[in-house]
Amino acid sequence: MARPRTESPGVRRKKIVEAAREILVEKGYRDLGMSDVAQRAGIASGTLYLYFKDKRALVAAVFIELFDRLEERLHASRHPTSGLETLRNFAHEMLSFVDEHHDFLSQAPRPRPDWKQQGSGQKFRDRMHKHVDFLSRVLKDCMKEGTVRSYDPRLASLYFIGLGRMFMVNKVIAGLKAPLTRRVPTMMDLFLNGLGAKKEVARV
Repeated sequence: MARPRTESPGVRRKKIVEAAREILVEKGYRDLGMSDVAQRAGIASGTLYLYFKDKRALVAAVFIELFDRLEERLHASRHPTSGLETLRNFAHEMLSFVDEHHDFLSQAPRPRPDWKQQGSGQKFRDRMHKHVDFLSRVLKDCMKEGTVRSYDPRLASLYFIGLGRMFMVNKVIAGLKAPLTRRVPTMMDLFLNGLGAKKEVARV
């Protein structure tokens, strides 16, 4: 059934993106059909193409919306005076976010769009760069206060993001049920200290 014409474009676009997200969880990218999304969102197929020109653009919007949600939470969790506490809060919010969106994020092994292409692929890459830049600024604060050693902040940001993804993948592979937020101390320890062997203390 078609939605009322009084529905605003913003509300309709949000329903389209949510419908696409649901179908991606159920079927994956390869089997997602634009007509299925239109039906789930309650609009005509032709109307859907007024918002998204193809499936790649629609799926890019799903991921971008996910980044937006996460960054809203990260912004709200920033510590007013401590870069390290901000980073710790970020780890908690990231792992909590993975738990809440586990059904979608665990689809990582399934085929995905080719983000190297222009258009929607470029929009996705630009959004990812913005996310990395956001984390880089926090890590620069940590470096200034001396809680994180000086390093390329963008690489450090990617490492931090990668650790969060590692815990997500481990949860999927191991079938873990416990909330990932319990692993925040482990994530912070890995980020701050790595896996290098500690020097053995000489015995007197």
